[in-house]
Amino acid sequence: MKSYLRLLLSSVFGALLICACDINALIPTIDDITCLEMENNSNDSICVYVASGERAFSPTTYPDTLLPADRRVNWSGETGTFLSEGLGEVAPHSVSSIYMSIENKSIFDKPSKEKWLKRIPVDTLSVFIISQDSITKYGYDYVAKNNMVLMRYDLSKDDIRLLDFLLHYPPSPEMERMKIRKYGRIGNW
Repeated sequence: MKSYLRLLLSSVFGALLICACDINALIPTIDDITCLEMENNSNDSICVYVASGERAFSPTTYPDTLLPADRRVNWSGETGTFLSEGLGEVAPHSVSSIYMSIENKSIFDKPSKEKWLKRIPVDTLSVFIISQDSITKYGYDYVAKNNMVLMRYDLSKDDIRLLDFLLHYPPSPEMERMKIRKYGRIGNW
């Protein structure tokens, strides 16, 4: 009887401890897994490719400054997802997540922007900005083969930290000294 009572009391105590914990604090939120955001201050929708070399949707890294060819990235046969489907889309005059990382090992190991930066194999991250209209009109493969990029940012990890993981299109004044390559006429750039 004593062992039954002991088991019952320890079960109740354990349940109280679990209920006292804020379980929501352990589960990653959208803010936890968002590594990079883009603020689009233009009148047009844009797509963004981040060349981090860190995952299937981002197979290239700096100094490779060309968009990769479109291909299936999850190798699950006919139902595979294409690389072009992983582009970050940003509507005009809005902020949107353009790169997310959900590769945490457990609920106790929450992802962070700094952990993500450490996983990137090079110090420079190339960010390609492409017109959504061009992709719709010509398709991703044509856009990639013909390098139809509006701008390319080659940002160091320190640049990304300085911008607090929020990039701007067109580039903001604080981006003026960063390595930016424009391919067309965009505002004052």
